[in-house]
Amino acid sequence: MKEQVFEAIQKSGENGIRLRDIGAYCHYWHCKCLDWVSELLNEGRIYGKTIGTGVEAYIKYYVK
Repeated sequence: MKEQVFEAIQKSGENGIRLRDIGAYCHYWHCKCLDWVSELLNEGRIYGKTIGTGVEAYIKYYVK
């Protein structure tokens, strides 16, 4: 499943992808996908960028 999450991020290209969209791509609850996103972050395969501020902020993920 982690590779499917990585594939979703990779396919998003330079636009990045939100966690909810990763969940939709994988047909899995997006909160559970966070486990695999965290692993990919720790491995250094992806990085996250915060978009916006306050309660409207969200994170987009990109392949390094």
